[in-house]
Amino acid sequence: MNELINQINNYHQLSPKTIEALQGIFTVKTFKKNEIILRAGDVARYYYFVKYGLLGYYTIDETGNRISFKNWGRGEKFG
Repeated sequence: MNELINQINNYHQLSPKTIEALQGIFTVKTFKKNEIILRAGDVARYYYFVKYGLLGYYTIDETGNRISFKNWGRGEKFG
């Protein structure tokens, strides 16, 4: 968790009080390979930070082909 807070602190200087508040609300969630996090039309209720691995945004066309739009890697965010 401290790695994420340090990363945020690189972009915007956080006060000790803010750091403490963030530590209280951040939750680590682990996803399995190929697990679907959001489906088309879902409302993103969380803001995600990629700690490890690769996350992809894609659709399946009418012939069953996967069409990739975006990938996120370590340290990137989405949501």
